[in-house]
Amino acid sequence: YYRLPMFHTARSFLARASNPVKATLLVSALGYTLASDTPVEDDPNYELIQVQLISRHGLRTPQSEGRMPARYKDFDWKCVERNDHQLLISKDSSVIPFDHYKHGFENLTAPPVFGGKCGLAQLTHVGDYQAETLGKFLRLRYVDKLRVMKEYFDPEELFVRSTDTSRTIWTARQIWKGFYPDNTRKDDKLLIHVLNRLEENMYPRSCPRVTKLKEEISKSQEVLLRRQLVKNFFNEEHLEEDELKYWRTRNTMGACNNLSSLHLNQLPLPKGISGKEVEDLCELSGRLYSDIYTHEVISRLGIGRFLGDIRKRLDEAGDGRAKPFFIHYSGHDNTLGPLLNSLTIGNKQHPAMGSAIILEVWRNKESGEKYFQFFYYADEKFNRCKMEKCNGPVCEMKKLTDRIEELTPVDYDKECEL
Repeated sequence: YYRLPMFHTARSFLARASNPVKATLLVSALGYTLASDTPVEDDPNYELIQVQLISRHGLRTPQSEGRMPARYKDFDWKCVERNDHQLLISKDSSVIPFDHYKHGFENLTAPPVFGGKCGLAQLTHVGDYQAETLGKFLRLRYVDKLRVMKEYFDPEELFVRSTDTSRTIWTARQIWKGFYPDNTRKDDKLLIHVLNRLEENMYPRSCPRVTKLKEEISKSQEVLLRRQLVKNFFNEEHLEEDELKYWRTRNTMGACNNLSSLHLNQLPLPKGISGKEVEDLCELSGRLYSDIYTHEVISRLGIGRFLGDIRKRLDEAGDGRAKPFFIHYSGHDNTLGPLLNSLTIGNKQHPAMGSAIILEVWRNKESGEKYFQFFYYADEKFNRCKMEKCNGPVCEMKKLTDRIEELTPVDYDKECEL
């Protein structure tokens, strides 16, 4: 999931793909994989009544400059100024134009920390590309192929929510720019909903019980061995002392994120580290996600409240097409990682920057029974996922809602107590 994108080829083909025939040729020509047909999609007795998308932000600059060697700051990370008069932010019962709201983000307004006019944790031009490309592929599926969304932008069809960071907000904006390019929009505004950080549940928050359980897991022999393997990636024979200290003090997930940011932004890796070794290290990080979030209590208290929000949206898909039809949540690796593992749809992988989970809800027109299927999008491919309790990718809705109910805390604060 950490392969470099085919920039110019992808852009030229995507620009020309405007109908189902061209879409098919596009996928074939690029070697990308869109979801192939399944019986539920072929059968006219079934209708798609809701889509939920949970995306991770695209490639970014590092989140912290602590102990960072000076040469990494001098790299040309390539960021652009963020302006969009058609983007609105809804927060605390107020609707604010993004061009005003962005002044609350230090990484967009303070002097650049990195070369390429970039601040900390800022989406790079490659991150922009990733998100826009995902939007174009989603358009191919839901507008051109399945014909369940309008060709022109209709804000009533979607609900978008993001965590309160510039990289997730702008990722959401880029996805919908790819889905609805300028020639499909009038002056309609894209509204992105943002929660107060104290109310945000798209990522785990401080919880004493979870902290204790994670400490116990971190002491296991398997995890200790894995951490030693991560340290071994950074060879003192190849690295200067400042680089060695920087990389060996990163946790496994942080090392994966920072190395993949360097690699996929086409910047130099540390001496002795190859692209293959970045993939190997991120695989170790994925196993750590699995160690943590296959633990039932950690999953319940880590991501269970957000799963409750997903469940509420599922309940809105009743006897027909849900309103809004498309729900989009723009989050982080610690949004997707816990979901992939707790729902048993993609164990032991570190969610790549620019990746996404897609949840489709289908309804049998005759019986009224509802079904679901998951896709995981990464490396410009859609891969169908199967929950462990399901016989196949398309599964009865009750199995999903039962699993979400198991993972949703009834009294979060009380359950967090030691």
